Amino acid sequence: MTTLSGPLLVLAGAGSGKTRVITFRIAQLIRHGAVANRILAVTFTNKAAREMKERAMGLLGRRKKGEKGPEISTFHSLCVRILRRHATTLGYPAEFAIYDRGDQETLARNALRDIRVGHEKLRPGDLLAQIGNWKNLGIRAEQAEEIADKPNAQLAAMAYVRYQAGLRASGAMDFDDLLLKTEELFDKHPEARYAEASRFDHLLVDEYQDTNNLQYRIMRALGERHRNVCVVGDDDQSIYGWRGAEVAHILNFSKEWPEAKIIRLEENYRSLAPILEYANTLIAHNSNRHGKVLRATREGGSPPRTLRFEDEVAEAETVVREIQQRIQGSEHGVRTSPSDIAVLFRTNEQPRAFEVELRRARVPYVLVGGMSFYDRKEIKDVLSYLRVLANPADEVSLLRIINTPARGIGTGAIETMVEKAVEQGIPLWQLLPQVPSDGDIQHHTGERVEGFRRLMESYRARLGTEPLAPMVSELMQKIEYKSELERVYKNAGEPEARMQGVEEFVNSIALYEQRAEQASLLGFLEEVALSGREDEKDDDKRERHAITLVVVFLVFTPGQRQGPRVPPRLHGRHGRGHLAARPQHRGRPQHRRGAPPGLRGRDPRAGDPDPHLHAPAHEMGQAEAVDPEPLLDGDARRNGARQEGRRGGHADVCRRCQRRRREGRGRGEEEKDYEEARAAPKLSSSHAPRSAGPRQAHRRRSAGSATRQAFVVVPCSSSA
Repeated sequence: MTTLSGPLLVLAGAGSGKTRVITFRIAQLIRHGAVANRILAVTFTNKAAREMKERAMGLLGRRKKGEKGPEISTFHSLCVRILRRHATTLGYPAEFAIYDRGDQETLARNALRDIRVGHEKLRPGDLLAQIGNWKNLGIRAEQAEEIADKPNAQLAAMAYVRYQAGLRASGAMDFDDLLLKTEELFDKHPEARYAEASRFDHLLVDEYQDTNNLQYRIMRALGERHRNVCVVGDDDQSIYGWRGAEVAHILNFSKEWPEAKIIRLEENYRSLAPILEYANTLIAHNSNRHGKVLRATREGGSPPRTLRFEDEVAEAETVVREIQQRIQGSEHGVRTSPSDIAVLFRTNEQPRAFEVELRRARVPYVLVGGMSFYDRKEIKDVLSYLRVLANPADEVSLLRIINTPARGIGTGAIETMVEKAVEQGIPLWQLLPQVPSDGDIQHHTGERVEGFRRLMESYRARLGTEPLAPMVSELMQKIEYKSELERVYKNAGEPEARMQGVEEFVNSIALYEQRAEQASLLGFLEEVALSGREDEKDDDKRERHAITLVVVFLVFTPGQRQGPRVPPRLHGRHGRGHLAARPQHRGRPQHRRGAPPGLRGRDPRAGDPDPHLHAPAHEMGQAEAVDPEPLLDGDARRNGARQEGRRGGHADVCRRCQRRRREGRGRGEEEKDYEEARAAPKLSSSHAPRSAGPRQAHRRRSAGSATRQAFVVVPCSSSA
């Protein structure tokens, strides 16, 4: 790193050594006469800051006693130090408090109470999320009142004013205030801006593609005087637009700093050539990017494989079968440790099929980044209904559902019924017929209990006389479970995402009925119980000897479909997809961080592979290999998909596909880093299992008739 003065943009591609650039530049600056404590380096996480500091100090060697080193920290830590020095200028005490989440929620509840808004209209958590979004965009409380155009936003803006007043009255700031107030300090008090900027002669910023507007303005204020600004990043890896990051900052750096020098780091030290060929092909379809082509420093490796399955069950069976073969060493004669295998998912519902297959195959696994499918509230609710249908004496399940969804049976009435059942020595279910005439329980409550009992008895009478999956679907409609989810969960998209989990559960019932020789409710519940989570003691041992359901050496990414959706902020610019890795040798995990918006596919009825994945495919198990297809321009492909959609067919009549088309968004799972909240079809729609048979019905429901694709990619061979 020989450029030691003036603006510098380092475009460091994936695996090219971004952190190394920062640390070596710090060492070079000091060796060429720069004063160590007049160098400022900022990044985004405390872990990255610690690692950067350790590497820099290791390069510089031991310092003299009392000699200060360079200042290396996160943006928020930097802002705390700045505000401690100038808080009184803004009307805050120098020892201002920084409120944690619990303190913020208390303040949010008080603010909502002040404006007489109940939790049914706006919950404290939702208010804090909205305030956080506004603050990341640099919107103050008074500005929020002016721009709020929807009823809930207007209520949030009113509460925002009172929330900020509460913070100021308490001499406190929240986490988002640290950036907002620092930017305000620099904007309204030039003397403070000059004092802070004068403390440094060099400014280095890591992961520059992830800076939001506040961070950008703070960085510019600190570096504009000396203009020795070095930013390191990769616009192809900008993945935080959903939380305010602006990739335009790195794209427009040479316009903001006209004398800037641009250096491209295109040698990848992590991945093998086949991975990079796919990565370069995919990311080239991003229209707004700095041109760069990653080159592998090591040769070798097998090409990725793209496989096509008719549904998620066939997908899970095939992938688990290959996992078994690799663990047993029946392929290539080399055994793969379970801990060297990972399965990545885009949504929370997808692991279910793999959990079932892995347990059936007795392959150990660890679920990371989410709870087990069967541990989710909505799934437990449905399971409790089924357990009561199968065995009304199951009191735990009965108590869970007697007022779920809410049907006006209060806690007091339930406690009274439990006490009476204990006194009489009978199960609670046997007491329910007595409740309407019980003088200790209000008459209207008794009628509701009786209505619940009759509902359950009517469905119990139908057991064994008709398919189970349609009956469960009908029961969920009858009790209006979706309305209950909408009442309980107010976050946008969350009720529908949870309802989709319920529908995935109904799908699993249909698949069980199709597979079992003598299907029954008890048989299904037994299968679920045997698929339940194992004893999780000795977590370290499990992690060493279990497959990870979430980056290691052998990675499968199931559930890929034509036309993945991207968040609105990223749409048309930086959609994210995943490729996964499978090794011939032990090596570093492969990360695919740059799938473009051009991944949006053709008409799902066609079953074509994504044309951006232009590589030979090979068969695996019973799966059908996808034929390669010439690359097409992303915009042309999207236009073609729209034209085909107008011709009629599934994509035009299916509510799920229409909703996807309107929303145009999805989540990698990511992610928190971002977790997809997809809309689900109504249980009453044509997707529900009907007389055509559970298997056929399931296929109609699965992916809107879209072909499911699993990606398997070959990684590098160096040690991790």
